[in-house]
Amino acid sequence: MRPSILLLAPVLMLFSAGIAHADPIEDGVNAALSGDYPTAIKLLDAGVDRGDARAQFFLGILYETGSGVTKDASHAAQLYRLSAEKGLATAQNNLASLLADGNGVTQDLKEAMKWWVLAADQGLPVAQTNLADYYANGAAVSQDYVQAYKWSRLAAAHGNADAVQILHDLTQVMSADQIADGERLARAWRPAQTDGA
Repeated sequence: MRPSILLLAPVLMLFSAGIAHADPIEDGVNAALSGDYPTAIKLLDAGVDRGDARAQFFLGILYETGSGVTKDASHAAQLYRLSAEKGLATAQNNLASLLADGNGVTQDLKEAMKWWVLAADQGLPVAQTNLADYYANGAAVSQDYVQAYKWSRLAAAHGNADAVQILHDLTQVMSADQIADGERLARAWRPAQTDGA
């Protein structure tokens, strides 16, 4: 399974819920969604200059996808890293996916795992699914069905279809004791408290 990244439209909903005031970053994202890339880039660039993690993340998406700018995965990775270092789970996930694929950066599965763990620990289902996949297949880490079960169980609870499939596949190869251990870990898990961005 190719690592999943988060793109502009679905992520906007994560950040815009409950915002009742003018927000130039949200305005920039809305401009991008409506195809007004010059306005989007102007607003997001200003946010990046202020060190806003959301602006760094969203501008990273534009560079990764080549939306309104020349496609540049290396620059996207730089922007994601700035945002990820501030604790933004979505940026941590996207940076990890670039690192896992070697897209715009040198492939580094161990560093990808580090960022996925940070994002998954904050409760981001797509990062939990990516971790589950890597644990299930033994990519970058020793194969660990119990950890794969834990992370896929958590993501599946949020309706992530890939996690549901991973969970199904795991139950075909795991012992009853391993499944019980995975269930215990999933029940005991609590999201990390972060300052976030």
